[in-house]
Amino acid sequence: MLVAIVATMSLTGCKGEKGDPGQNVEWFITNVTVEQNKWNYSNMYDGRLPYANNYYYYEFEIPELTQFIFKEGKVSVYMIYTNDRGEEVQRPLPYVQHYEELVGYDEEDKPIYNYYTETYDYVYGNGWINISFFASDFLYEDDITIIPPTQKFRIVFNW
Repeated sequence: MLVAIVATMSLTGCKGEKGDPGQNVEWFITNVTVEQNKWNYSNMYDGRLPYANNYYYYEFEIPELTQFIFKEGKVSVYMIYTNDRGEEVQRPLPYVQHYEELVGYDEEDKPIYNYYTETYDYVYGNGWINISFFASDFLYEDDITIIPPTQKFRIVFNW
């Protein structure tokens, strides 16, 4: 009996009225590599401490990011990197990664770690995109020669 019911249900299906055809979706995809020496340091002073909340950024013009796409479309940015298996992968921004770094040992020979978080994010406007890099330990504020590495990004617009 159960087999007959299942067979009957699988041979008949629900069917509604045909809907309106979907809209065409347009795409624009480009890759950007930010070389290590191209990152800019924000170097802002906010009235509290010098370098408080500073970060690195790379801003560039992209004329394909029109006012129409800005208002009606979607902009996505992905970080491209090689994973532990040697494969090229993409991760959508914001990309937040937590790290621990062994910095030494205490007097009882217990390891001492430095914990920090790195974040890549982006903001955009009509004709431009700004990709930013933040580190939670703000190590580069004491030594601004510590610059984010060369990094590849994929930018996708659809509308």
